[in-house]
Amino acid sequence: MPKKKDIWKHVIQIIRTNYDPAHVDPWFFHTQLKALDQNQGVIQVPNRFVAIWLKERFLEAIQSAIYKICGYRPDICFTYASNSISPKIPLPSSLPPVFQSPFNQKYTFETFIPDNKNRFAYASALTFAESCGQQFNPLFIFGPLTVGKTHLLHAVGNRISQNNPSLKVGYISSKKFISHLSSAAKSQDEIERLRSQFISLDLFILDDIQHLTDYPIVQTELLSICDHFLAHKKPLLFAANRSPASMDNLNRNLASRLGAGILAEIPALDHQTKLMILERRAADQVGPLADDVLFYLTTLTDDLSTLLNILDCVSQLNRENRQPIELTDIKRVTKHLTSDTLTIAQIQGVVAEHFGVSPSELASDKREKRICYPRHVAIYLCKELLGLSLKEIAKGFGKKNHSSMLYAIRSIENKIRNDRNLQEHIKRLRDALI
Repeated sequence: MPKKKDIWKHVIQIIRTNYDPAHVDPWFFHTQLKALDQNQGVIQVPNRFVAIWLKERFLEAIQSAIYKICGYRPDICFTYASNSISPKIPLPSSLPPVFQSPFNQKYTFETFIPDNKNRFAYASALTFAESCGQQFNPLFIFGPLTVGKTHLLHAVGNRISQNNPSLKVGYISSKKFISHLSSAAKSQDEIERLRSQFISLDLFILDDIQHLTDYPIVQTELLSICDHFLAHKKPLLFAANRSPASMDNLNRNLASRLGAGILAEIPALDHQTKLMILERRAADQVGPLADDVLFYLTTLTDDLSTLLNILDCVSQLNRENRQPIELTDIKRVTKHLTSDTLTIAQIQGVVAEHFGVSPSELASDKREKRICYPRHVAIYLCKELLGLSLKEIAKGFGKKNHSSMLYAIRSIENKIRNDRNLQEHIKRLRDALI
């Protein structure tokens, strides 16, 4: 029978083929197979933290690997020196390396665009920053991707750092939080040293907490950090894609701590808010953009980060050509985002050109006949050619109420039976689009 050392080496090799080695190596570093028979395998690990992690994340993988090598599947237990005493780790006197230069200077309260939907989150973050978390604690901001959560976290960090330069303010994403704990898991000393870095902060900011739901032991560490901060009345700031109560597999005690202060939701951005953000960013980078250019951009994607990256590309194009940005320039820059599939934006563009109006007017609230008529035609064609729901069409036209979409479709359906001019318009537009 192979030696235990060789068996364990083979076990780790098998696990590394089924998992990302970067997620395996930190946890199996300094582990040994101390005993093995058909009934039980005993694995020695550096500390309790690693024992819990391996049991929660890799127990089945270890048993399967042993079965593949030895032909039996034993129970697994972990052993570590429970009576070892770690030396006292001094608290760092300056900002720990984990948090050096954490804040994006472009993300400030001045560059954030508040509207009716995000105003509560904006006001809560501003109050939290100005009071340094003394009016309420913690602040938990949640909402879907690219609505400005991270912007507000950085804005708070920047404002508090400006108002209180002596404070140690730390920001970290949950993925880096998990990574640092994984790297420190090889020894209890490293765990204690990392923990001391977190609790030495005057303000702790953790982004994208939803990623912790698959890591119970990391949640336990965060709970310990939260208890320390709350006991010492030090501010905590969090963000996630949903509220603590909505997260599956989140430690109940941790969820209670996260929701103990203010919960501020930022809903998905609507058409008008995206337009406002693009207008302001464009004004700062390339000057005012034409309405048809701005409208086209907002129809490309719901991802605000992608739209802002497009503006960065457009800004570079503007510096090179020193000419006003036109729609053809935008389409060239955004070619990778479009496909041969017909879209609402394409229908709007063709209909707008046919009737001599702009695409942005089709999505506006203007009620002049010269705009309402082509708008109804465009909505009708979206339903006929794309087969979209009324809600999806309404979103493409920047509308909240899809009942107006139904009215437009029925209006065209009623008129087209006897109106030869309308029949001709629809035929020409279909030919241009299909």
